[in-house]
Amino acid sequence: MLTLQVPKGASRVRIPPSPQVQPAGADIPVVNRAELAWAAGVYDGEGSASTYLPKDRKSRARQMAVYQGGDSMPPPLLFRFREAVGDVGLIHGPARGSLYQWHSKRHAVVEAVSELIWPWIGDIKKNQLRVAAGQVSRSAPSREEASWSAIECAAWAAGFFDGEGTVRVEGDPRSPAVSMSIPQASAGPIPQTLLRFRDIVGTGTISGPRVVPSPWSKLPQYRWTLTPSPRSSGLRRCCRRTATS
Repeated sequence: MLTLQVPKGASRVRIPPSPQVQPAGADIPVVNRAELAWAAGVYDGEGSASTYLPKDRKSRARQMAVYQGGDSMPPPLLFRFREAVGDVGLIHGPARGSLYQWHSKRHAVVEAVSELIWPWIGDIKKNQLRVAAGQVSRSAPSREEASWSAIECAAWAAGFFDGEGTVRVEGDPRSPAVSMSIPQASAGPIPQTLLRFRDIVGTGTISGPRVVPSPWSKLPQYRWTLTPSPRSSGLRRCCRRTATS
């Protein structure tokens, strides 16, 4: 198990990938498809691809990132994501006091990770990757989406919930009410990812759009919600499958 300690007074950490021994010519090792589906779910919830113009440069740079809030240490989700995509990329943070990120600006890493998670990510994130690639005169993956196994569906849903989901406990401590929710911002119709998640878990309702004050997005917000019911146990079983895959 990897244990990290941030020295007293240190405000930011930068964690490189673990050293690896790989076959010649192999940039990223073979990884588990269920873990890739999980990573794609995380990326659909908290990932982004963009370009920017660095100071004193005439050409744009591309970056790919996954964000997650934390406390004094980077959240385990970012380490699992990095391992799932081949132990590449860097983990930085915190920014704004509590925001950590996995990210890479290397073309080889961005393109390899995009290729790995492409079969499972949604249309919005695919389009982001295509636009970012075009702005730096590179190509994005073009293969068709493959069929998903039941385990891959559960893994994607678990990753999406890990990245964006919330569990709330309310009411009488002797008999608390537990609810689950996932928000997604969209300027258009209900996000494809929320519809996909609901279809996979087979329960919950989607509400919105509504304007919610947020430092991260000014777009209207939709929300998948599951309130206590006998069907809640089915969702818990679905999202637990990846723990043993």
